Amino acid sequence: MDDNQIVNDKAYPDDEYIYNETFIGDDGEEYYYEEPLISLFDVVKEYDEGMVKALNGINLDIFEGEFVSIIGPSGSGKSTLLNIVGCLDRPSSGTYKLNGQNVMGMSDRELANMRLNN
Repeated sequence: MDDNQIVNDKAYPDDEYIYNETFIGDDGEEYYYEEPLISLFDVVKEYDEGMVKALNGINLDIFEGEFVSIIGPSGSGKSTLLNIVGCLDRPSSGTYKLNGQNVMGMSDRELANMRLNN
């Protein structure tokens, strides 16, 4: 789906999906969606003009206080993913937000400040 996020099997357009808000679900229960500390949506990392895809459509949300491990065989993209999450590299496409800030269009100086302050 273009410009949508999937939450609990429902698609929400990016401009309508609101974090840190309480809402009533279809079951009548009250829900609260906290904004992830790290959010990757459809992240792709390509090398050699698209001939090599180190990451292909990665979706990942990590919330404050969570412990996460990234495992996989050699060459599966673990280091590439960590370099992107650590603001050492940029994805070829997709969306990456750190603390709610979209880091995709940041300059090298802005990325350095994100590393320093986060």
